[in-house]
Amino acid sequence: MQLRLTRTAIRDEEGKYLGSSVIAYDITEQKRLEQQLIHSEKLSAVGQLAAGIAHEVGSPLTAISSLAQLLYEKSEDDWDKDKLKIIREQIERISRIVRELVNFSKPISTSVGEVSVNKVIEEAAQIVKYDKRLKFFKFSMDLFPHLPLIKISFDQLLQVLINILLNAGDALEGREKGKISVTSRLVGEKIIVSIIDTGVGIEKENLDHIFEPFYTTKKPGKGTGLGLWVCYNIVRGFSGEIIVESEIDQGTAFHIVLPVIIKLDEKING
Repeated sequence: MQLRLTRTAIRDEEGKYLGSSVIAYDITEQKRLEQQLIHSEKLSAVGQLAAGIAHEVGSPLTAISSLAQLLYEKSEDDWDKDKLKIIREQIERISRIVRELVNFSKPISTSVGEVSVNKVIEEAAQIVKYDKRLKFFKFSMDLFPHLPLIKISFDQLLQVLINILLNAGDALEGREKGKISVTSRLVGEKIIVSIIDTGVGIEKENLDHIFEPFYTTKKPGKGTGLGLWVCYNIVRGFSGEIIVESEIDQGTAFHIVLPVIIKLDEKING
């Protein structure tokens, strides 16, 4: 908790000092919002930079890829072909990063509609349950049955959920009895979707950086460090937020908070 203290002197009618009063204001939420604003502004600036980098890297990369492919096809030496294959694989990895940069730098799609959050969760679960990172772990869902509809992009919310679910699968790697649970609930005028895993957890000093571009705690080659960056941008674009709680060797919880715009009773009465 963060407090701001104000102290006021108390004097009698003759101006003689009698004492003082101290008032404490809880400014924890204010400080949190200030940090969130700074973070959003930083991501916006980096997003513009990312678009420029993606454009500058994309053109020469295409030329290098084409030449590597041509040399591979013309070469008859196995050693040369093996090394050219490695070059092509690394070019593809760079291309994938560039594509993600371009996707991030684009404005959020305007194709929004009335969406059932539970339906998006169920579809995300259907997609990821066959992924090798998740199919051997226990997966459970507890969805509040009467959630209001919200205005959002179905596909983009699906992208966010799939990304976080796959990250949860990565966090369970090497664990025999890992679990992932997904819940939805209504709290006031907000819908909260929680994705909780019993994985390795995230170090406290890393929590403030996980939404930064190219920041990843995964092993080299396992991730680009752009997935959560994109998720953050999508959710913030719909006036939501992502809250993360984590403990080492206990697990991690991602809470996606989305504002309610269209209510079920309004839909029925309309």
